[in-house]
Amino acid sequence: MAKRVYIWKSVDPVSNAWHSHGGLVVVCEDGAIEETIRKHYGDILADPEISSWDSSRLDQDSIDSLVREVLGTAPTRILELSDTETTNGFVIAFPDAGCC
Repeated sequence: MAKRVYIWKSVDPVSNAWHSHGGLVVVCEDGAIEETIRKHYGDILADPEISSWDSSRLDQDSIDSLVREVLGTAPTRILELSDTETTNGFVIAFPDAGCC
């Protein structure tokens, strides 16, 4: 199955910061967007070292909202990775820093 890079210019929420929207990149097997988001945000939530110092990370309810938003919004761009690419799935969030 092909791996793809799904890019959203702006979805909400990507963080629990004051400006909760931002960009999102999901790298996963074709069709595994929801599973990849839940797994990788879930890994962050489960790590007490990270969750203790970064309050902008999403809680479980916010992850549910993010998944609904992403599945209901067409990606801004989709890139296909070569068949030789061995990258594991991952998620990168780019929270909006706002005006301050």
